[in-house]
This record gives sequence, structure tokens and C-alpha cells, in this order.
Amino acid sequence: MSTWGLSDRSVRKVLGELAALGFDLEPDDYGTRRVPEPLALSVAAYRRDGKPLAGLVSEPDLKRYLARDPDPLATVIELQTEVHILREVVGELCRAMQLDASPLAYRAPDWRGLAVPDPRRGL
Repeated sequence: MSTWGLSDRSVRKVLGELAALGFDLEPDDYGTRRVPEPLALSVAAYRRDGKPLAGLVSEPDLKRYLARDPDPLATVIELQTEVHILREVVGELCRAMQLDASPLAYRAPDWRGLAVPDPRRGL
């Protein structure tokens, strides 16, 4: 990486250390991890000054790049909403395709009352 002046192996070691410290490094299109520019510049400055990278965790400007633990309550609420939507969709499809009805009695599902887009119109 040109910013750090390191070999590929050393870059992998630094990226592993950043991940171990809790920084959220998202994968890029080439199978490696993307480092935000402010974090990369701070790593270069710390390496230049000979400081340990563990000090990056206490930098206030870099706090936003630390991985956050998901809020369990928000996750439960989001999952319950998804389950409710799926329940409505399955119920509407079951009503539309009742097994004891004749093929001529089929009616298309009513998507207006559901919290999902009409699949016939695309997303």
C-alpha cells in the first residue's frame, strides 16, 4: 500500500491488527479490506512516529470507524416487522390459491394492504 510504504504481507498484518482492535474494515471488490482514508493516514502517522497502533482506538476522530455492537432491541423490532410482513404475504397468497376452489375461482392477491411492493410492477 503506497500510503504506508509496506509490502503486501506487512499490509495484511496491519489490517489484521486493525481488525483485532475493533475497526470495521469493509471488504472491497478485490477480496481485500477497504480502509477509510482518515484511518489509513493515522496508521501512517503512528507507524512513522513508532507508536503502537493500539493508540488509534482512543483517537476521537477515529471512533466512527470502530465496529459497533448491534442493538439487540432494534434487531428484534426489525425482525418482528419482517416476520409480520411475511405472515401477511403468505396469508394473502393462501387465500388467493385455496386448494378447494376451482381453477376459475382464482383471484390475484390484493397487494395494496400489504407493506410490500406489488411484485407484478417490479421494485
